[in-house]
Amino acid sequence: MVSFTAADLQRKAADVQKAAMRSPVYLTYHDKPRFVLLSVEDFAALSGITIKTTPESLPESVVERLQVLADQNEPIGLELESGLADEIR
Repeated sequence: MVSFTAADLQRKAADVQKAAMRSPVYLTYHDKPRFVLLSVEDFAALSGITIKTTPESLPESVVERLQVLADQNEPIGLELESGLADEIR
C-alpha cells in the first residue's frame, strides 16, 4: 500500500488522490500510520453498501452531455424477462 505523510496531503493533494483511486493509501503522522484514504468504490466494497448515482445528483452539465450522447445514438431494442420489448437509449 502506498504511503504519504500528512504534509504530503497538503502539498501533493492531487498525487494523493490519484494514488487513492488505484488503491487505499496510508496517511502517516510522525512516521506512524494514522489514517487510510480510499476511493468511494473501495469504501462501498468494504462496507457492503451500494452507492447509486441518480441524475438529480449529477451536475447539470453532465446530465446535458449525457443527453446529447444519448440523442446521437440509435435506440437499442431490449427484450425483458417478461418477454416484452422495450427501447432504451
